[in-house]
Amino acid sequence: ANAVRATSSDGTIQGSLTLDGAQQPPSSALSLTIEQMKISTLLDLIHPDHNIKGGALNSTLSLNGTGSSLKTILASSKGALQFYLAKTQYVK
Repeated sequence: ANAVRATSSDGTIQGSLTLDGAQQPPSSALSLTIEQMKISTLLDLIHPDHNIKGGALNSTLSLNGTGSSLKTILASSKGALQFYLAKTQYVK
């Protein structure tokens, strides 16, 4: 599978999605990696009033499933999520 990669001064996001309809039921695999993403940048998108200062997020996600609809793929999916926050502070 070809990966998609986006890099900025705030970090790197890379991922791939593979769909295989040659077998029954069809299978799918999702892979996502986040490297050195400024945690405050992500939080600004979802909750601008956060109290987090500094820090970087490193994360990996892998998910595999089978099925002919999104519902059945998600119901059968198995995977792993790992994340690490470095030098992050909560400020009141």
